[in-house]
Amino acid sequence: MAYGQHLWPHVERLLEIWRLREGVVKIGPWGGEGGRDWDIPAALPRPHRLESITVCSSLAAVDALSFVYSDDQGRRHCVGPWGGRGGDPYVVRLGPSELLTEVSGTFADIGTQPKDAVTSLSFVTNLGTKHGPFGDVDGTPFSVPSSVVKVGAWGGDTGSACYDITVAPQRLESITIRSGKVIDSIAFAFRDRDGKLHAAGPWGGAGGVDDNTITLEPSEYITEVAWSLGSFELEKVDCCVTSLRFVTNQQRTYGPFGNGLGTHHTMPVIDGGSVVGMFARAGKFIDAVGFYVLPDAVVQDYKGSN
Repeated sequence: MAYGQHLWPHVERLLEIWRLREGVVKIGPWGGEGGRDWDIPAALPRPHRLESITVCSSLAAVDALSFVYSDDQGRRHCVGPWGGRGGDPYVVRLGPSELLTEVSGTFADIGTQPKDAVTSLSFVTNLGTKHGPFGDVDGTPFSVPSSVVKVGAWGGDTGSACYDITVAPQRLESITIRSGKVIDSIAFAFRDRDGKLHAAGPWGGAGGVDDNTITLEPSEYITEVAWSLGSFELEKVDCCVTSLRFVTNQQRTYGPFGNGLGTHHTMPVIDGGSVVGMFARAGKFIDAVGFYVLPDAVVQDYKGSN
């Protein structure tokens, strides 16, 4: 995460863990480009459950964060504080059956560097309990349910640009893939939580020989993604995305697109979840790809909302 003397703006998620069949994975980070990078020290075990959050805030902004988590053996670990030294502390303690489900807040120009800072934060749990707001609620609001999570990316380190969406997706409507020996470009359309349609891409190059568009039915959603990573000798690249395949809840398989040479990977989404978006690193082709996952699939027909 990126923090300086204050928390940076555009934080969509402070810390989340998403459980897939393969285990616990790390997602993010989201936030500004300044400040220091902070993370759980490598010497500590991976988090299994969030126990508490300490927010230090003042009348102007949120100054720092720290938290306590337990590992899969039930042992507790303290991390932080991350940020500055100002503000008054407030501790959010989660009960044994309580989980963090939403983060919201505001950001604004508070007359210091950086120009914008997070001015308030609030937390909502699965029990309907709201903690906060901490700080000054004046400013531009943001609110992100913790249900949408970002997983990946997988692939190589090349690619001239990183591509991502700026609105949290809730339902994937269509995917367009251009491919040949590798995946040359991807584009997709998705709905946000208000049902508004958004278009992303195409990300990547104009090469390839095949264009394929997947249009999902109103009650159809993606429950599994498979991809392969391999070399692209023509471009002298050691690792890029060489194929993509999608499986839906209606037992339909789309693909594989691309030649599929290299190492194969599969990501099933269990318990009614779905893939609702993508992000990528790309230049002339897709060097690396990652996915947005929603635990509960949205199957409403948003037709007519643009």
